[in-house]
Amino acid sequence: MPKTRKPKVKGVLSDHDKVGKRLLPPMLRAGPVRPISLGKDIIPEFFWLALLNNYYGWQKGAELSLALARGAAQVNGVAFDEFSLGAGPKELFATTTAYGTLDDRQKKELVDDLNESKQLDDLKDAIEPLVSFYPICPLAFLFDGSPPAETEEHLALLKVAITELYDKYSKPAVSMFANAVYIAFCTNKLKVMEGSLLSRFPEIEKYPKTEESRGVAAATRATVYSLLSSTPPDWAIYFWNRGLEVDPCDYDEVIRNESRRTMESN
Repeated sequence: MPKTRKPKVKGVLSDHDKVGKRLLPPMLRAGPVRPISLGKDIIPEFFWLALLNNYYGWQKGAELSLALARGAAQVNGVAFDEFSLGAGPKELFATTTAYGTLDDRQKKELVDDLNESKQLDDLKDAIEPLVSFYPICPLAFLFDGSPPAETEEHLALLKVAITELYDKYSKPAVSMFANAVYIAFCTNKLKVMEGSLLSRFPEIEKYPKTEESRGVAAATRATVYSLLSSTPPDWAIYFWNRGLEVDPCDYDEVIRNESRRTMESN
């Protein structure tokens, strides 16, 4: 009887590349990975999702954000069938930055489609505070050249909403993360393995009442960080610089608070 060869057992670091005396993980083969921060990156990119949720509640907020994201993908040449199959768009239209990649024709087509579906005014009502204080926001095209005026009420809404999001375990933060991942699912930017926590994504609606929902929320948070790894930081930088113009604050204190929350969560 011929001898059967035992499968060769790979070492723990066998998938790493040796460069000099250093071992580099596989993910670095695609190039350097930009570190992502909740405050510096995630909040600016997904803040519009939080505003929708605050204004309408989680369910309608998710519906409106997905309508805008799928509409943007479609005017960008991506077709979806009823099962959301096929290729995804190059951009993740959960981020604010993605809308800056649309040209004038695509923006007009998207606005016309949203107007026809009676969703345009609802979207504008919720993100009005953001666009009023951030006139070069990539979502400003929804207002067709007539940005809303700055008001004290708008500023108060922005400050309260941002403060809530700095606690990544808060319901507003988790719902913002969830909407971003939901858009990634429904625009084919994200696929998950059967049996993984994210495959039970609808359970997140019960957050934080069940253990499973808390587990799905943790997986969702981790996914959001990875989704932003290739997004340029230009909008995020403008967001915070403009914020300091609108309402000066002790930025060092903000960073210290974020660091403290990170240490407490570990």
